[in-house]
Amino acid sequence: MPMQNVLDQLTPLARRMRAMRFLRGLSAIWSIGIMLAIGVVVTQWFAGEPIAEAVPLLAGAALAAVLLAVIAAYCRRTPGLVLARKIEQAFPDLDKRLLTAIEQQPDFQTGTLNFLQQQVVREALVHSASNDWASVVPRSRVHRLLRLQACLLGLFVALTALAFAAPVGSGPASVFTMGAPATDEAAAEAIVYDVVVEPGDTEAERSTGLIVLARFKGEMPTDATLVVEHANGRTEPMRMSRSLDDPVFVGRLTSVTQALRYRIKFAEQRTETFDVGVFEYPELVRADAEKTLPEYTGLEPTTLEDIRHVSILEGGTLRLICQLNKPVASAKLIGPEDREIELTAAASGEAVVEVAFAPKESAEYRLALVDDTGRENRRRPVFRIDVVANRRPELKLAFPARDLRVSPIEEVALEANVWDDFGLQQTGLIFSLADEEPQTVVLAEATAAKERQSLKHLMSLETMQAEPDELVSYYFFADDFGPDGESRRTFSDMYFAVVRHFEEIFRQGDPSQQQQQQDKQKKQGGQAQQAEELAAQQKEIINANWKVIREQPAVEQLVKDAKLIREAQQKAREALEKIAEKVQDAKSKTFVEVAAAKMDAVILTLTDVVDADSAPLLEQALAQEQSAYQALLKLRAREHKVVQSQQSDGGKSSSKSGRSQQQLQQLELDNKKNRYENKRNANQQAQPPANREQLQVLNRLKELARRQGDTNKKLKELEAALRAAETEKEKEDIRRRLKRLRDEQEQMLRDVDKLRQRMDQPENQSQMADSKKQLDQTRERVKQASEALREGQVSKALNEGTRAERDLSQMREEFRRQTASQFEDAVKDLKQQAQDLEQREQELADTLKDMNTTKSSRRLKGPRERQQLEDGFREQKQGLDDLLDRTRQVIEEAETSEPLLSKQLYDTVRKSRVDRPGDALDVTAELLKRGFPKDAGQVEKQAARGISDVRKGIDKAAESVLGNELDGLKRAKAELENLSEDVRDELAEAEQREGGGERKAESGKPGQQPGQQPGQQPGQQPGQQPGQQPGQPGQKPGQTPSEGSRQPGLRSGQQPSKSGKPSPTFVTQGGRAGGPGGVLTGQNFQEWSDRMRDVEEMLGDPKLQSEVAAIRDRARSMRAEFKRHSKKPAWDLIQKQLVAPMAELEKRLAEEIARRDTDKSLVPIDRDPVPSRYSELVRLYYERLGSGK
Repeated sequence: MPMQNVLDQLTPLARRMRAMRFLRGLSAIWSIGIMLAIGVVVTQWFAGEPIAEAVPLLAGAALAAVLLAVIAAYCRRTPGLVLARKIEQAFPDLDKRLLTAIEQQPDFQTGTLNFLQQQVVREALVHSASNDWASVVPRSRVHRLLRLQACLLGLFVALTALAFAAPVGSGPASVFTMGAPATDEAAAEAIVYDVVVEPGDTEAERSTGLIVLARFKGEMPTDATLVVEHANGRTEPMRMSRSLDDPVFVGRLTSVTQALRYRIKFAEQRTETFDVGVFEYPELVRADAEKTLPEYTGLEPTTLEDIRHVSILEGGTLRLICQLNKPVASAKLIGPEDREIELTAAASGEAVVEVAFAPKESAEYRLALVDDTGRENRRRPVFRIDVVANRRPELKLAFPARDLRVSPIEEVALEANVWDDFGLQQTGLIFSLADEEPQTVVLAEATAAKERQSLKHLMSLETMQAEPDELVSYYFFADDFGPDGESRRTFSDMYFAVVRHFEEIFRQGDPSQQQQQQDKQKKQGGQAQQAEELAAQQKEIINANWKVIREQPAVEQLVKDAKLIREAQQKAREALEKIAEKVQDAKSKTFVEVAAAKMDAVILTLTDVVDADSAPLLEQALAQEQSAYQALLKLRAREHKVVQSQQSDGGKSSSKSGRSQQQLQQLELDNKKNRYENKRNANQQAQPPANREQLQVLNRLKELARRQGDTNKKLKELEAALRAAETEKEKEDIRRRLKRLRDEQEQMLRDVDKLRQRMDQPENQSQMADSKKQLDQTRERVKQASEALREGQVSKALNEGTRAERDLSQMREEFRRQTASQFEDAVKDLKQQAQDLEQREQELADTLKDMNTTKSSRRLKGPRERQQLEDGFREQKQGLDDLLDRTRQVIEEAETSEPLLSKQLYDTVRKSRVDRPGDALDVTAELLKRGFPKDAGQVEKQAARGISDVRKGIDKAAESVLGNELDGLKRAKAELENLSEDVRDELAEAEQREGGGERKAESGKPGQQPGQQPGQQPGQQPGQQPGQQPGQPGQKPGQTPSEGSRQPGLRSGQQPSKSGKPSPTFVTQGGRAGGPGGVLTGQNFQEWSDRMRDVEEMLGDPKLQSEVAAIRDRARSMRAEFKRHSKKPAWDLIQKQLVAPMAELEKRLAEEIARRDTDKSLVPIDRDPVPSRYSELVRLYYERLGSGK
């Protein structure tokens, strides 16, 4: 039978297991017999006489036990299921087939197996034929047990023979029974040994070992015993080892946990008893921080447990509570420049010290402890205290966020967003018309803390009685509490609304004569054109003055800024003199005189600011500057000649200041532009600092989640191993590994605190407030996991660690959605929705066209068909509204991280307001409802054009997000080259310090040409940025030439900083991290690691990302080894594990860039489809052309 065949295959394994049981039983019997034989021998030796019955009883008991072992081994059979499970474990490819075959039962009636049962049995038999199931218990294991039996049996027989042949009087009792009594004369004749015991009376650190030496001079005994008396009265003898070279016996106590006493016994003599005390170095066990914020915040004191990094608002009080392992005599916090802060004993316990102080600046403090005996803590824990400034409110104009040209009867909708860390007292708008007094409008009172509020106001120019060429200035304000608890006012950027005339004439110019017209205007030095430029210059002066008023700089900086503004005003005054020489009519002369008088007043006021260091005078100068600006506006012409310009900025008008863009867009100008242009790759703009911070936080969340997951896996393995451990040695080894995991978990807690500190920085508070709350909850779970490991509760630590890992993963995913990377999916959805909308519109248009034809009019002109078509257009209207709403949402969200995307989408939405395709769709549906399909067809064409323009605008905007992968690879390669150069430089410096080794750091990079600078692209000039055209020194990617020459001190987003230099970013810095010691052995590792994280985020390929992460992890391990042991790194290992992989990665990136970057320089920009009435003719033409006719 098949079943019997399966059972026969199990027989060899059953025999081996039976033999193993028998041999193990014999091992136990011989072991017990050996111990009994040793006991008999020792007893006879001490008693001095043999025990006659001992040997026969011992031999008989051994034989009886062997018989029982034979019976037990061969009468007890191993069940087939047990054997099958062992085979399944050894051969997983069986996939439970053997267990299934064993469990099969034949049919009750036929007594046979069915087909499926036979198939399972057959597969098991086939597996047995190709695999030796008996190998589950190897023969070598049986042989080892046999050899062990032989050894144990021989030892048992030898001891039994020794017990039988032991002579009488050989033990110590014979000294007293058979020899002479021990008298004083005999003691005098005994050998007196000269011995010195080290360390004698001493102290040992708790849980450390102690080595005891017994040095003999002259005669030396054969052996010595170390006798230890524990505090509980237990005595523990320990045999001491004899040195082969010196007359010394050595004994070792592995761990001293409490006070004890010891002595040494040798040759019936002993030394005096010595005392060993136990001490501990003072050490920090746990530190808690209690934060008390200033009263104006309205917040209750908060306590952070087990903390090393803490942030506190300026003006707040920090109470640091340190729990120690023992009472101390002195505890101090040592800060910068060795400033000391004393900690006093707390009333809550003897081993608790605390201190309350108000930090003035961010700093690191080290805790120094000294106990009563003068011992200091060996490792001084570091506390990082960050003092967070009371930030001014974030106040930013949301709409229109630019200067305007408005009509005298227009109503301007203004909107701003405001956010503050501790709430606002009042918010509002301040505006002024011409030289009138500013008017204040309060918009909100007592807003909540850390919540973004929207401020809206409708400014009516007709109510203000505005006149043409008058200037309206407006800005928002927000009042909050300053660091001193007093009210503080913050202003937004100032914007202007110029009141235009009702009629402005725009004439079309000849594009072919555009350059000649511009040259002619420059030669003639037209009055209106010069006035336009001077007005723009005066507006920049106003913005610079306003920025100084908002920032309220220190006196020294105030004087410097005032001088700079005065110089700019003096230049404007000189330009006005040149204009005055050409002015002819009396009205213009009046405007020039007014402007000149106001400029002179500004110069005098700014001189008073410089001399008297008076900031309030800047507001007076601001009013004078605005008056001068208004006078200059009246010199401008009201007739403009414009042409369509084909330039790199996407077709802006040639009007000098871009005025009246809405009117210009409504002009139907001739579109005679070149149909081919040079292909340009959009330069990827450098990441703004806020976006880089988001990426850094996202990367750290990802790393923390991964590390917590690895810790959880190790905890699971150790928990299972601890349950299965049988010996104390195995358990002790697992406990040591758990201790290392506890250290890793505590380091996780410290890293979470560092991330909290980063989120709590002023520049991150508003964007990361919600994420910080979630991180606080996650930190509590990490802390509980650490405490559970400290207490030995592995299961609880695993549960809390698993929850922490889940929370970190969720935070990482949520944070990822908040970063700029989310716009890729959002833009893809917008692009797809716009394409679907255009396609549906084309289908409806075709249906409407068929309705208007003669042949199908009877079939399609019924009420039902018209109703369906009407519903289709109304659905189109709803879809268009949804598309525009989502586009507005993306505009608002992308304003910070993707400004180019936001601007292009904003232009698309703005143009749709002018074209009004939604209104056209409503009119089309209404005409169909009333039975005018032909009129509906004419209106539908306008709707179709509007929808097509929306789709094209979204496609163009999508290129800024979806089309930058190649530029990201280029930036990643350039940054990786700089990072690799940092490590190579450190290698070269190390070789120079060591006198020059045989190994030399590579001086160049793969593929680098002679004389080419690090990070320089082939053919790139020195100092030229990647993607920069020659002849534009200092120009960054994405920057127009005019942006490099703007004046300092102007409004945010318009010009560089006051120093005239762009603010450094991780792209513009680009260079190597300087400083003492380099990357691995110096102070710049953190910066180097952050830049490696940036490279990882630039790459979209997961394999490349993992390679960068592996290099960074190896560098971090090398850095940790260097800091831990203070030894020079293994430079050969660094060359192999860092420099070589980075060079290989650079090569792969270069190959990927070369593969993607084509050499095509000309591409057609006109991809309009062939009109439908010519499509057939074009098709026939290409067919004939292809056939060679």
